[in-house]
Amino acid sequence: MHLFGEDHQWCPDWPRTESAAAIARLTECSRYVDDVANLTPITGQPFVGRSAFAHKGGMHAHAMQLAPTSYEHIDPNLVGNTRRVLVSELSGRSNVAALIEEHGITDADVTRQVLAEIVRRENLGYQYEAAEASFALVVQKAIRTFTPHFKRIRYQVEVSGYGGAHGQYTKQAIDASHMEYEHSEATVKLALPTGRLIHEVAEGNGPVAALDAALRKALEPIYPNLQDLHLVDYKVRVVRLPEESSKTQLHTMITGTASAIRVIVDSRDRQAGENFSTVGVGTNIIEASWRALVDAVEYKLSRDDARWASDTREGAASWGKPAAMAMGDEPAAAQPSA
Repeated sequence: MHLFGEDHQWCPDWPRTESAAAIARLTECSRYVDDVANLTPITGQPFVGRSAFAHKGGMHAHAMQLAPTSYEHIDPNLVGNTRRVLVSELSGRSNVAALIEEHGITDADVTRQVLAEIVRRENLGYQYEAAEASFALVVQKAIRTFTPHFKRIRYQVEVSGYGGAHGQYTKQAIDASHMEYEHSEATVKLALPTGRLIHEVAEGNGPVAALDAALRKALEPIYPNLQDLHLVDYKVRVVRLPEESSKTQLHTMITGTASAIRVIVDSRDRQAGENFSTVGVGTNIIEASWRALVDAVEYKLSRDDARWASDTREGAASWGKPAAMAMGDEPAAAQPSA
């Protein structure tokens, strides 16, 4: 019996037997179908969902380090999926240690530094349970391997809502909530590592879309690989925080109402075939969205830089040349990926 029938071309090159090789591509096929059908992947879907092999509690993460079969009935690799260890309010040192080990770090001091930074950020409203990409950037910053691809000078967002055409109001409008059309425009001014300044303006369907468009307009000519990055989901939540959170020197967060805005952005890297999430927190939805968007861009560029450097080293080794000679004089962070 064939998996998809004799003449089914739904999943290209899919083996026509229920062999181990076919099952190992189950997750790949599921995500391919989601892309073709323009569907949002179900994170909790058995076997192929992003959260099918996720572990949240500290006890779970610790047990997975000692005996993976204690909480997993099969190896995620058998279905082409991967294990995920989440960082949340239920996390312990084991969660952080497991995630840091994925970056090749086993130093206990670094683990403590990252854990302290995560606790500090969670007190400000951040949550990394569903934002592994932002967590990866936190780790890079903690171990001082992060190199920014751009820095903010300023941004400005203008939103206008019109109750009628040509500066007039619509007589048939029931009340002031009536709107004929709206206009959102964002301006960004950025500084590149070379010292070059970029100033761009863009419009969008809402303030966040306009901000995203302006950011892309400024950066895509410098980093063309950002054209493969697409925003697929956007979530907002109001977070209540303790009053002492307002006393931080790094953020101006709390004034009276003891609340902040948390934004989670889900992005798709079509070149890598990868979905990832980033988080931003601020006193308003625009600032929180900006921080989440910046994390998404930086994560994409840093991953591409790492792949580019790895490919360059492999190419240099195959030709018997030192990797440093093959990479040239420009830093990896300043070169866009192919």
